[in-house]
Amino acid sequence: MTLESIEKKLATGNATLLYFSSKNCSVCKSIQPKLEEALQQNYPKIDFIKIQTETNPEIASKFTVFNAPTILLYLDGKEFIRKGGAFSLPVFLEEVERLYKLFNSK
Repeated sequence: MTLESIEKKLATGNATLLYFSSKNCSVCKSIQPKLEEALQQNYPKIDFIKIQTETNPEIASKFTVFNAPTILLYLDGKEFIRKGGAFSLPVFLEEVERLYKLFNSK
């Protein structure tokens, strides 16, 4: 993924989750499969984009990401949720569910 392709994706207004991770981040490796599975099963309209911070520093910088993991949820082209470092995945998914229902009830 390039910065331009991510910006184009966000400009479409589709629900998009940006997942910033690091090669040496054990939390990233633990959360990613659980998060991807939850999105596929419960929120199929959310596009998942994984970004490695080491290989994409310009993208991390553009989105003001300084630690891993960092998750950004965009709906209608706007950032609605930002979680970074240590966070509760179940609490995050509850927030996603609330917003997902709100945006998909239109």
